[in-house]
Amino acid sequence: MAWPSFLVASVATMVCFGFIDPVLSATTITRHRPSRRALTGYAVGFFFFWLIAALSSLMSLYLVRTAKSRTGRRGD
Repeated sequence: MAWPSFLVASVATMVCFGFIDPVLSATTITRHRPSRRALTGYAVGFFFFWLIAALSSLMSLYLVRTAKSRTGRRGD
C-alpha cells in the first residue's frame, strides 16, 4: 500500500506543480523574496497527495476484503 501511493503522489506532485509554482504564489501574496516557508509548499503538497493516495488504497483493500467475505458465505 505504501509504494503505490508514494508513486501516485510523486506523479501527482509533478503534474500539479508543473502548473502551480508555490514559490511564485507565496511571493505574490507576501510581496517579498521567497522564504523557507514558501519552499515548504512542495513538501506539503507531496504529503497531501500521498495521504489521499494512501486513503484510496486503503479503501480499495477494505472493499475487496468485505466483498470476498460476503460472497464466501454459503447457505444464508
